[in-house]
Amino acid sequence: MGWTTAYIATVQLRLHAWKSMKLLLIILGLFLMVYGVLGQEPSAPSNTARLSVPTLAEEVKKAELEPRVGLFLMNIRFMRARFSQPTPLAYQYSWDYFKEAKVLVNFSLAEDGFFSKTSAVDRKQKAIELVEPSIRDQNAKVTSATDITVSGELGKQFNLDINGRTVILRTFADKSTWYLLIVELKDGDEMQLAEMLLNSFEFKKADASK
Repeated sequence: MGWTTAYIATVQLRLHAWKSMKLLLIILGLFLMVYGVLGQEPSAPSNTARLSVPTLAEEVKKAELEPRVGLFLMNIRFMRARFSQPTPLAYQYSWDYFKEAKVLVNFSLAEDGFFSKTSAVDRKQKAIELVEPSIRDQNAKVTSATDITVSGELGKQFNLDINGRTVILRTFADKSTWYLLIVELKDGDEMQLAEMLLNSFEFKKADASK
């Protein structure tokens, strides 16, 4: 049946704190990953025969440019994902058919000046503040919180326990866009594979010829 979203959280950035932000950023509640019974059979990508469903271990071998906006690369096949576009400024991909994990990539374009006129440290803090309410609302247990660097930008990784499920969440932003990456492990032994996938994210380099 695909993914059953626990809820869709709409985050309105308070103007008295962040006056430059006037739009609503949509986040798929954190656990956009929660869908019915965790052990149910994963769905195959719509254009792939069930017998040829790839594994995440196979996917992480090759980088692919995100096709709709082209801001970043990641070692996963975007054309095999379920794609939804909550708003003209927010994009989301999800993969629920891997045997090892469920994966979600969400990114939201911010109003000019919201991130671009702030320091890397401030961007990191804003990215964290965008996800903290959803972590609280889901009653998730934070088992660890680690500072990360993504292509020079600062961010945070939260390892969460949600009713016995292990969920890894990364939040960070560059000067134009906020990113949310989520992996829910189906097997606790796949942490290294999940980290490999998350670490494959990199911003597209500017074309020096332009």
